[in-house]
Amino acid sequence: MIEKEVKQKLTEGIADQSFNACLCLKTEGDAAWPVYINKSFERMFSVTQEILGARSLQDTMLLKYGKEGLEGLKELLEKIKADGKSCMETYFDQQKNLYLRVIGFMPLEDYICLILLDMTGFERSREKVESMYEKEAAMEDERRYQEDLLNATKNSLEETRRIYKLISENATDGFVYYNYQNGVVLASRRWYSLFPVAEDHVGDRKAVVDCIAEEYREEYQEKWRKAVRDRKENETFTFQLSVNNIWISQISYFWYDDNGLKETVSFYQDNTCEMLQRRELEKLAYYDSFTDVYNRNYFTQWLNEQLDEENQNIHMVQVLYIDIDRFKWVNDRLGVQMADELLLKFASMLQSFETDNIRVARLSNDEFAIGLKQVHAKDSATKIGEEIKEKLKTPFLLSNGMKYYITVSMGIAECSDDISSAADLIRAADLAMIESKKSGRNMMTHYEKYMVTGFVDAAVLEQKLQSVAEQEGFYLLYQPQYQVETKNLRGVEALIRWHDEELGDISPAEFIPVSEQNGTIHKIGDFVIKESLKTLHRWQTEFGYEGMMSINISAVQFKDGKFIDTLQYYTGLYGLNPSKIEIELTESVFIESMEETVHLIKKIRDLGYKVSLDDFGTGYSSL
Repeated sequence: MIEKEVKQKLTEGIADQSFNACLCLKTEGDAAWPVYINKSFERMFSVTQEILGARSLQDTMLLKYGKEGLEGLKELLEKIKADGKSCMETYFDQQKNLYLRVIGFMPLEDYICLILLDMTGFERSREKVESMYEKEAAMEDERRYQEDLLNATKNSLEETRRIYKLISENATDGFVYYNYQNGVVLASRRWYSLFPVAEDHVGDRKAVVDCIAEEYREEYQEKWRKAVRDRKENETFTFQLSVNNIWISQISYFWYDDNGLKETVSFYQDNTCEMLQRRELEKLAYYDSFTDVYNRNYFTQWLNEQLDEENQNIHMVQVLYIDIDRFKWVNDRLGVQMADELLLKFASMLQSFETDNIRVARLSNDEFAIGLKQVHAKDSATKIGEEIKEKLKTPFLLSNGMKYYITVSMGIAECSDDISSAADLIRAADLAMIESKKSGRNMMTHYEKYMVTGFVDAAVLEQKLQSVAEQEGFYLLYQPQYQVETKNLRGVEALIRWHDEELGDISPAEFIPVSEQNGTIHKIGDFVIKESLKTLHRWQTEFGYEGMMSINISAVQFKDGKFIDTLQYYTGLYGLNPSKIEIELTESVFIESMEETVHLIKKIRDLGYKVSLDDFGTGYSSL
């Protein structure tokens, strides 16, 4: 008995000193009453033997953990009683934030011992390890993601770089990139083919500018400096290179920061073909195709520009109008070929007077004009006229060995209160020239106001034009055209004429400009097309005529969308072959829109018609 008590005390002593909580229960039916708890249990659950012994364990669990805790206890006790063996379960005490591992066994019948191990530290460590593992796994996933993203970005950049390189190396335009802060310079292969600059000198702007033709160099540099000074976002340049004569169109983009210019990228395009075409069109539009001096269109435009400037200063603008005396007689006497050569030599002589302030133009077959701007002396044009007369005292030597003298009649006019436009100035000088002819030729006359009375009043003319255009009160004459080389008849040119009962014969020089202004030019032009093609049909039918019919078309009517339809209509109406019809245009059709004009000319030619350039209105002998 003593040994049993010793063992019990030893057991209780060991239990009290244990770090694990111990609980002994006596079961009575479904209830279980605590009969012993050790000190670790008291510390762990803040309960004493006396308090715990006052109620059943089920009541305690119900109070502390609710129905869920009670159900868990029932399951554990039933499992121990049913098997009579020990079992182990792990619980989480939410109130005390503890993890408990419970070991239960039945040392005696109706008695159950529960040993509760505090697994909180272990579980916390395990959770921490699991958390660290999860974080490490997440970091590894993120690292792999970032690595994949970096590789994808690198591959994308490499592909983009490859594409850009492919584009830049095969583009028809060259480009250069400058970074003015870090000195980085990039140039495409095409740029090197345009500019004869070594690769290590691309960053040297002076070396690049030196490639530009000298006459464009200063303008280029000044335009660049102004763009940077004004902090412009972009600027365009056009210039010619000095070495290979290539024409370049350049567009540059600028980026700035607080310190000034930061970066530029410039694109360069070889537009030599375009510039040559433009110059050719400008030559057609502004130069006389036969003599290579300026034509009426350019001369009129230039005079208007000078008259606008003249209003701002005290300098005068003068026109010297020149007509070769009896040139038709000269043409008949010398023949077309020698007369043309004489005309060329005369035009070349006049061209020698050209300066920055003087322009020479051919206004019609044998009529020329010299325009003077910024004139300081009223006799400036007179002096040039005297020089011309002096030069004409020496005969022209023609290619057939003949020496031939000619004389000219000249008229001079200058801007005044009643002469404020180019048309007025040219007309006044023309009137003065006509007075010279009336006075016996080989003379020079200054314009006077009385000379204008011989011209029809424009207001009266406009009123009559409306009526006569509606009634088709015009008639046509046909001027023969001969081949220069063979002197064979090439065809005829339709010339419009107007006779008024009150005013008599009215020159096209007077009514054509008015008709273009008031819109009657369309009806007049339709009349000319209809009558000339009707005549061509009659000549072909009755006389077997095989020549051309040339019709002058006004620039105003040419741009009318109905012109081609009208031409095709009458061509079909009279059953004519378009190849026998020639449309003669004045250079002025190119002025407003070169692209549109070239397109219309091509369309007319594609329809089978011939197209040529003529001085519409020069002399105003034809439409």
